[in-house]
Parts: sequence; C-alpha cells; structure tokens
Amino acid sequence: MLRKLLGAGAVLTVLLAGCREPLSACSSQEDCDQGQTCDPKAKLCVVVETPDGLACETACGQFEACKDAACTARFSGYSFVLPRENGGVKSGDVTLKVQLVKRTDIVAEPHYPDSINFTITPKSGAAASSGTLAHQGQGLYAGVWKAPDGTSSDKFDLEVRSEALAVPGKTTFSLDNTPPSFTVAVTTPLPGPNVGQTIYVDPAPQGPYYRRDQVVTVTIASDEAIDESTVRLTVTGIGSGTQIDPLTVTNAGSACGKAYCGEVQVDLSKPPMNDFRGSFGLVASGNDAAGNPGTKPGSIKVTRWKWRRATTSVGSVEASPAVGATGLIYVGSNLAGSDGQFVAVRPDGTEAWSARGGSIRASPAVGETASSSERVYVAQKVGTKSAAGYFNSTSNSFVEVCQHSEAGVSVEASLAFTKAVPGTTSETVYGSYRGWNGGTLFAIRPEAANTCPTKGGVGDVIYPSNMVVFGDSVAFAEAAGTLKTRSLDAVGDWGSTGLLKAVPLKATSLALAGTQFWGGSNDGSASKVYTVGTSEAATPVLTAASDAAWNVSVGTSGTAIIGLAEKKLLRLSAAGVAEQPVVVDPDVFKGAPVWGEDGVVHVASSTTGEVQARFGSSIVWHLTAPDGDVFEASMNLDCSRNAAGEVVKGAPGVLYAASASGNLYALITDSRGLDPNSPWPKYQHDSRNTGNPATPVTNCK
Repeated sequence: MLRKLLGAGAVLTVLLAGCREPLSACSSQEDCDQGQTCDPKAKLCVVVETPDGLACETACGQFEACKDAACTARFSGYSFVLPRENGGVKSGDVTLKVQLVKRTDIVAEPHYPDSINFTITPKSGAAASSGTLAHQGQGLYAGVWKAPDGTSSDKFDLEVRSEALAVPGKTTFSLDNTPPSFTVAVTTPLPGPNVGQTIYVDPAPQGPYYRRDQVVTVTIASDEAIDESTVRLTVTGIGSGTQIDPLTVTNAGSACGKAYCGEVQVDLSKPPMNDFRGSFGLVASGNDAAGNPGTKPGSIKVTRWKWRRATTSVGSVEASPAVGATGLIYVGSNLAGSDGQFVAVRPDGTEAWSARGGSIRASPAVGETASSSERVYVAQKVGTKSAAGYFNSTSNSFVEVCQHSEAGVSVEASLAFTKAVPGTTSETVYGSYRGWNGGTLFAIRPEAANTCPTKGGVGDVIYPSNMVVFGDSVAFAEAAGTLKTRSLDAVGDWGSTGLLKAVPLKATSLALAGTQFWGGSNDGSASKVYTVGTSEAATPVLTAASDAAWNVSVGTSGTAIIGLAEKKLLRLSAAGVAEQPVVVDPDVFKGAPVWGEDGVVHVASSTTGEVQARFGSSIVWHLTAPDGDVFEASMNLDCSRNAAGEVVKGAPGVLYAASASGNLYALITDSRGLDPNSPWPKYQHDSRNTGNPATPVTNCK
C-alpha cells in the first residue's frame, strides 16, 4: 500500500516519522509524559512505535497504536485481581483491584486512562451500584465498594469500562463471610530408628517426639484461596512467657496438593522449654482472599533426648567421659579392678572404635590436636600391672608410656594435662600410683628423653580425687590430709617439695579457681568442705558436713557447689561461707556439678538416676534415667556438632552422662556449652578433662 500524503506541515512531519500518536502540545521534552517524545516540528508529544515499513493514514487516538498500517487498541482486556473470578468478598468495605492488560506485541509504553468505571449488579435483582477505580500506576486500578450483609448464596456481577477499550470486562463473585480452614502438619521425619546399641527414639510412652535441637518444617495448607501475605505461625513453648514472635510462612506452590500450601522452618531450640519433654503449641493464622481471618491450632511433641548408647558390657563406668576437639566422647569402664574397656563414640551416637584393655577408674584427659589426631591419655590396670599411656583418636592401639606391676597398686586419681613444662613444648600428663612406695607421682612425656619420671613418698591420691595443673606444677590432695604441689625441673626430674597445706583427710576432689583451691572429704561424720588460698600463708576455711562431701565445681563470681552424701547440695561463696543447703532427698549427687554458659547447673544422682538442670534452687528440667540407671561419674558438657565434628555456633549444648551400667546418655540442654566465665565449671575443669585452668573452654556461641 502506498502511503498517502494528507496535508502538510505538522501532520506530514508526524507521518514521516513513522506511526506516532499526537497526545498533547509541547514546546520542550519537559512537557511530555514518561515514554513520550516532543516532536520539535509538530510541537506535539508523541509515542513512537518501531517502524514496520507501513504508516497509518491518520493520527491514532491516545489509547491506540499503529499496527500494520491501522490504528488498533493498545490493550487486550482486563484482569480482575480483587475479587478473583468466582471468588468471594466479605461484608463491609471491599477493595476492588483491576489490571488493564497491555498488548505484548506493541513495544512502546502505553498511555493509561486516569480512571475506569465499575458497575456491580446483584443477581438477586436488587439495585446496582457503580463508581470509579483510580489509576495506581502501570495499569492497576483500585477503589472501595461497600458490600452488603448477606450469605454465600448472594452473588454479584462486576463490569468495568473505560475509554481505552470498547469491550467491557466482566466477572462474577459472591459474598463470603466464612473464616478459612487450615491444616497444620510437621513434615520433617521423626528421629530414629534405633540402630544397634544406640537408642535415638525417646523411650517415653507419650511420644513420638522431635528433638529440641531440630529445625523442622511445618506445612500449612487450605482448600481455599488464601492471601499468602497474611499467613503466620505462632509457636508456644513450655512454661510461662514461652511464646516466640509469629513466624512468616512462605508459599510452597502446589507441594501439598491444595489450593494453598505454605511452609515455615521452626527451630525447636528457640521457644523456652521448662521441662525435659512435652508439647509445643502451634497456631496457624491467615486471611482468605475475601479477607476473612482463620486460625488452626496444632502441637508438636519435643524432647531433650538425643540418644543413649550402651558403651560397654565390661564392668561399670566410674570415670568422667572426656570430649575431644571434634566431639568424640571417650568412656572407660572398670570390672573388678583388673579388666575393662575404652570406647570412642561419635557425637551422633555411633561407635568410632573400642579397645578391650584394663580397668579404668581415673578419668582420661585429651591432649591437643595435631595432624587431625589427638592423644587420649588413659591409666588402666590389667591383672597386677598398672599402665599409663595414650590412644590416638584415630586408632584403638594403646601406647604404653608408664607402668608398674605390683599387687595392690592402681591409678585412681584423674589425670591432668599441660604443655607448660620448663624447657619443652611437648605434652605432659600427671598421674599418681596409689599403693606404690607411699604414693608415687608420675608424668607421661612421650617426646622427652625420660618418658616417665616418677617421685615416690608423696602420699596416696584416692578415687574420686584428681590431679590439678597449678602453673608449672601439679597439685593434689593426698589421703593423709595434705594438699601438695610438685614440679618437674628443666631436665624432667621431679623437684623439691612445693606448697604444703593441711586439709581434711580422705580428700574426694580438688578444684582450682583463680587463687583458691577447693575440695571435699569423705570422713563420715567428720567430713568437710575446704577452701584455701594458693599462697604459703593462706589458712584453710572449713565447712562441716555430716557425711561425705563429693566433687566440687566453681562458677561465676567464685561460687562453689558440691553434693553431700546427706542428700543435699551445698553452695558456698568465694570466701568459703556456706549458704543454707538445698535438700535434694532422695538424691545424692556424687559427680561435680556442671555449669552451663546460661548459669544453669547440671547434676546427676547416684541413688535415683535423676538428671537435673537447676537455676538457683529451681529445677528447670529433669529426667529419671530409664532401666534403673544411676550415675557415679561426673558429667560432661559439649557444643552441638555437625557430621564433620565442627561446632554448630549458637545451638543448644549436649550433656553427656555415663551411667554406672555403661550407658552413655546424650541430652540436649539450653546451655550452649560450659560457662567460659567460670574458673572451674566442671570436674577437671573443661570438656577435655585436662585439670588445667589454663585450658580454654570451647566457645559454642
């Protein structure tokens, strides 16, 4: 088709530029809207289309475009946003939203009308109502219509018209004053199943339970159209003030096969939980497309049980478990004083390795990591031979360094680890033979020329007491009633007598908190708790106990806690002043209390098998161990760890309790590891059982 030249001047200029629309007069570009150009000759604002080789004979209207030499509508129709096609609205003020849909085959941005008109006609034959919807931008129009009271049987026709399109848009909707219904389901698999010697499923009959340290997926679904921006999940824990802020739910598409599917990740460690196990409350809430709010309650059962593993069938466990740098838990057993087993268990409850060897009463100590391995120092007795040495964390082969064969000789006091030996940076571990030459000190020094220097006549150190690193020396309380220190000289020989202080007989424990030693004794009705400064002139402060005072630990501000055989927990100030004891009848807590970073103190009973987390005089949670298990050994506390053994920062901690029968319990506690501000937060100070106050506590935060 030949282009016709109609007129001249401005009109001719417009046509020669291609198919352009005159919209309004202009003298400069500032007079034109976005997407328009001021034609300098025609003095008109125009929208320019990509030339297709053909031009329109006349100028197109402001809501038209030139396409194939003909003016055509720029818009293809209307899309109803609110209400949706055959959707519902509730009585009262209703927001109407309509999208004017532009054609995709026309390049230039269109000009939109300032408003469009709507008419709503009840199908009941009642009078229609009308109004206008204002342009919100990009072709979206909105306005408010007041819906009458009624029921879901009341239906309406909505028609919209504008000068941009000759054909009106139509849809139908109904009144909807019914709240939407939801379903709430936890779609994460439950813990378990149990595998071999490891029980992952909480044996309590009220289960099944999810674990406190899990992050679970909660799916919220509905058969109705839901306004996804309004959907929330509220989670309520156990105890007062236990609701966390509502969680935002994200659209999961068609994952659940319903009209609406939403998912939210719930970290079960976040809601407060003042019990060992119980139910968290769940409430899903949201609005349907009509704006009606709906809710759906639900619940999820949660437990602190992580796992339990039978670590040995050889004897009982009396020594505190030690934890290595990657979370391996080391446990030793004792059978009749001459047989036993040593086991390494991964943080997931599976066995790494085990070794059948001798009886173990002294708690092991873990050295430092080198080349992805660490030494685990152990003292064990086979027959009449008492041997001390180490396992590598990757092997069950025992490397003997020290040994003495004599009936009645054993190593009972827990070992202590240091690298602070004059003249060397090699590892040194202190121990003591009971019954040999009036009590004999030894030092395991694998890299030294003299790998096992000994010193006799120092006094017996008996179970459950321990060795403690004191600067460049080792401190111990011997059974005859004296607190002593000894040190190695530069060539590895034991030096002269160090600090000597009289303390109660038959010492049961020793702790070092800054410049204060703490301990207890087992002397029947003459038993005492003692504290004494580290200076030569310091005088012990004694607190009477009517029966044995067991293992002590020291928390923030120097406060000490110790379990008494008279079924009490005794708390003492840094100066040794005792508070009113807490009666815990029928429990006796022999193991040292474990201080968590949140100030919670953990104890385990040797009489009832009760494991407790206490804050002040209150019990936060407690577990009575199943199958008659009781606890002689002190517990340990480590960080939560991933499959690679790395610390999971900020996650709840894991409390390890080894029962006398050889079951190792892993329990989830809200304490994120040991209290780094406590000078002696557990038996042998840290999770590695080094007995060394210079060993840093693992940072779990």
